Amino acid sequence: MLPAKKFADLALSMADTDTVPHFDKQAFRKHTKIFATLHPVTLVAMVKLTPEQQSVYLQLPGEIFYPASGAWGKAGCTHCNLKMINTKLAKEVLRLAWGNIHLKKK
Repeated sequence: MLPAKKFADLALSMADTDTVPHFDKQAFRKHTKIFATLHPVTLVAMVKLTPEQQSVYLQLPGEIFYPASGAWGKAGCTHCNLKMINTKLAKEVLRLAWGNIHLKKK
């Protein structure tokens, strides 16, 4: 299990990252672009992966990762069950999500 505060700390450790409220969640963004969100009550986070990256994580055993519903999920938005994820895996997907935002041109 990964506590919500630990996930938030990992996200905020990415360069140029800040946090803002996003509906009932906490959003993590770089230069106004959200790369992850956290719902601290349900212990579910979302990371913006590419569809290719998402397909890799959806193959992992257990129900750690699952796609967001609708078009967001098809675009790569992936929910993470913090009750089942470990720190190493959380860092890995956060780095990917942050990098996906970082590499996009404005």
